Amino acid sequence: MLLEQQRASYALSYVKEMLKVNSDQQAKYVTLVQGAPAMIIANGLGQTVAFWLDNCQNGRGNHHHDASWLLYNHLSGWLTDKRHLYTPSQDQQRGLLGLIIDGNTDQYLAAQEESLALLAWLKRFAVAFLKPVSDSRSGVKDNVSGSSGNS
Repeated sequence: MLLEQQRASYALSYVKEMLKVNSDQQAKYVTLVQGAPAMIIANGLGQTVAFWLDNCQNGRGNHHHDASWLLYNHLSGWLTDKRHLYTPSQDQQRGLLGLIIDGNTDQYLAAQEESLALLAWLKRFAVAFLKPVSDSRSGVKDNVSGSSGNS
């Protein structure tokens, strides 16, 4: 299987898994994946990953169903388990962010490029399958009902 096909398959499996979380978290995930490439380009991969971690930990409690945490884990799994750009250490407490901080420049640039490529697929599938944030004032169509916000 080509690398692009592997990315698509991985992204589709995780977006389909997102169908199990509540609609608010689905909408948050769509928003996160839509903005993630621009955040990475503007701020870098490390800053973006740190933002996701901070975003999910601000909610306190069980953040394992939080969209920020899930996106962090989806990207982490791809970069470490599938692409092997980083090798997780025995100390799993630091996670992907720790690996990014401790890694070298070549790893960082490769991980940033690979993240952008994966996020393109996550974004396509999230928009196609998950419930978006609906804005009744804008006339934006709701993916589920197909109706627009304006009557």
